[in-house]
Amino acid sequence: MGLDPRVTPYLRVANDRGLGNSDIRHIKVVDLTKGDTLTEAQLAGIPRQEPLMPVCRSEEGYYNRFRSNGTVVPWQIDKINEQRRADGECEIVAG
Repeated sequence: MGLDPRVTPYLRVANDRGLGNSDIRHIKVVDLTKGDTLTEAQLAGIPRQEPLMPVCRSEEGYYNRFRSNGTVVPWQIDKINEQRRADGECEIVAG
């Protein structure tokens, strides 16, 4: 899906709580076109593609989920920034 499970918040929290495993060494990945199980080295050799959900919606419209440098913009950035303003913190920039 184009997301690193080690840094994707809900997957990291689930892993930390013992509700699954996000370590690729412990996940069986199968190429559905061939039925072959892929190794970690084979996975690393597959070029990264655009993620399935490249945009997010906010009150102002849509924004790119990923910045040009590859970092992730938080979901519901408008709500996060509303809380940050209330806490006297700087807003997070989507772009």
